[in-house]
Formats: sequence, C-alpha cells, structure tokens
Amino acid sequence: MAITSLNEFETGLQNTLNHLYNPLFRADEQVFEILDLPVSHGMEAIRHELKIRIEEMKPGKDTPGGVYSRRFYEILNYRYLASLSQEEAAFQLGMTSRNLRRWQQQAVHFLAEVIWDDYQVKKRTDLSQMADGQANLTDQPTIIHELEVLQNNSPGVVAEIEESLERIRVIARAMLEPRQITLAIDRIETRLTVSVHPSVLVQVLLATIEQLARNIDGGEIHLNALQNGEWVEIRLAAPQSTAAAQFIVSKPVPEVLKLIGGTQEIELIGRQVCVSLKLPAVAHVQVLLIDDNPDFFHLFRRYTQHTRYELFNIREGARLTEAMAEIHPKIIVLDVLLPDVDGWQLLIDLPKDKAGAHIPVVICSALAQKEMAYSLGAQAFLPKPVSREQLLQTLDGLYE
Repeated sequence: MAITSLNEFETGLQNTLNHLYNPLFRADEQVFEILDLPVSHGMEAIRHELKIRIEEMKPGKDTPGGVYSRRFYEILNYRYLASLSQEEAAFQLGMTSRNLRRWQQQAVHFLAEVIWDDYQVKKRTDLSQMADGQANLTDQPTIIHELEVLQNNSPGVVAEIEESLERIRVIARAMLEPRQITLAIDRIETRLTVSVHPSVLVQVLLATIEQLARNIDGGEIHLNALQNGEWVEIRLAAPQSTAAAQFIVSKPVPEVLKLIGGTQEIELIGRQVCVSLKLPAVAHVQVLLIDDNPDFFHLFRRYTQHTRYELFNIREGARLTEAMAEIHPKIIVLDVLLPDVDGWQLLIDLPKDKAGAHIPVVICSALAQKEMAYSLGAQAFLPKPVSREQLLQTLDGLYE
C-alpha cells in the first residue's frame, strides 16, 4: 500500500531506523521511493542515504546548544548511526532515559518532516516541469487543494517559526546549492507562533524561496522574522536584477496564502527584491496541570504540541501559589487525588486567592463526580482517560 501521509512515512522511517543495521530487514518499497532510491539497491543504499540526511542536520560550531537542530542531530547520531542503547545515549547526552524517549520521538518526527517535504517539493517540481517547465506552487491546483485539506483538517494547530525554519534550513540547502545560492537566516524573534499548520508554512516559504532563487544569479537570500502587532512578518530579500524584478512583481499572490489569512507584499529596495509575508500571530496560553502522575503530563504535552497551549506541571497541590506566581496560567487542569492535599479543597480555595480568582479550572479525574466538580466552582470536567480532541475542545471552550 502506498504511503499517502507524513504520519505513515514517519512510522515506516522509525521502523527502518530501528533496523538500520539488521541484515535481515527490508524496508518498505515506499520508503525507497520517498528517499528517491531504487529498491534493487537494498538496505545499504538506505543506510547511506539516511546517514547523509542526518549529517546534513549537523549544526555549525557556533550554533547554540539549546537549538532544536543540535539536539535532534545528536540524538539521531547516537541512537541510530552509532547504534547506542537508550541508556548509553542518555548518558552521553546528560539526560534521563524518559527524557531521551520524548526527544527521540521529536527528532524522528523532524527528520521525517524534512524528508517528506523534500519529496513533496521534488514531486511538485516534476509535475510542474511536465506542464510548463517551471516549478510554482500557485500553478498546481492539486497541491493547493492538498494544503487546504491539511489546514482545514487540523483545527487549532499552529507553527513555531524557529522550529519551521530549522526544517527549511536543511531543505533549502539542498535546493539552492546547484544554483550557487545560500539562505541566510538573520534576526528571528523568539517564541514567534502563527496560526498555520507547520507543513503549510514550510511549503509557503519554500515556494517563495524557490521563486526568488529561479530569478537571481547566485548570492544570498536573507530571511528574518519579527512580530508586528497581530501579525508575524517574515521578510525575504534577494539581489535584484531587471528581469527577475519584473518576473517576481508580475506574479500573483500565492493562492495558498488566502487559505491561512496571510498576505504577500513585494518591494524593490535599492538593489534588492524584498518579499514580505504577513501571517496571523498566535499568543501562547499557559496551562498548569496539577497531577502527580508524570505519564499524564507527557501525554497532555503531546496533545498540545503544535497548538497555542503551553503546558506546565506540578505534582503537589502545595506548590500552586508558587507556580501561579512563576507561570501566570490562563487555565488550570486539576486532578482530585493528589499526594499532599485534597484537590476539592484546592478548587474551593482558589477563588479566595487574588491571583487565582479569575482562572478557569478543569477537573480532570478518574472519579465520576462531574456534578460535584461544577458545584464547587469548576468550569469544566474531563473524565480520565482523556483524548486529544476532548482536551483541546475543553481548553478552546475556556479560552476563546
């Protein structure tokens, strides 16, 4: 069966990485296709290609240690290229095995997204070249429709600019090198988030970079991002030539921008062509989970990944006052059965605290006591176990 989604490919990639040096393992044919490899070349070709892909993620010496790409590269390198065990890799990285498993999942997801996006760009380019010899997102109704479906089927999903640019940096390097063009990512304000699916944002930016690259003769494309009120503005600047300026200015605003409520502006400034993309900004919503079970925290954090909700956790009710002063939560999700205090008492006492008087509380418990929760002041009730849809719908209902 053909791989038709990123999630399916990520599953196949994870399985392949787990058996990278197993002489009896054979990857799915679709994994070969997405990696642009002939099936006849076997696992040796897959190993070689994945080593190249992971090494392309290796950051420069000046890259700060906290950057996502550095941590992702180190984990993929230790776990799969060097074949270290979970415990050995965790020791090398100075983290717990539990923490490594969480980061490892994100690292494989990141690698899968980079490869998948590269595959989609190649597929789009091949289709476009068959039609008119050029690659252009706006010339492909099918691609636009696919992005529209992706965006509409992912309500509440948002994109972190820094994380998306890490993906773009890797893909753009391979895309621009044959044209002797480099992408320089300049000033990026921290914690910028936009109301766009991450994959849609990546495709919009890659299409803009690709359009600029086709019409300049070498040099650098500079990219920066900053927040301007209710908008996040991403600006790309490239060396101007007369033919390129005329071509770019005559191009229509990519239709896909209309799907996400964004706009595009093009200016000729001195000897540069500047393309400005304005996308709706998203404010982070701090959610405090009071639950002594760390598994629920890790589960809920996966649920809220790529949403506007930023999850924090305390395991003891006695730390609530301290946590509110540090985190300033907009919503509290409270378990009733806590190790040190009674959750019901916390719910009763919270409105008496000036800092907590106006914070909505969601009782999340295995106890079927919904009526009691509402009678004591809760704004919502979630019975455990909780699905992602239930959690996000509840949070959205409290923070519209």
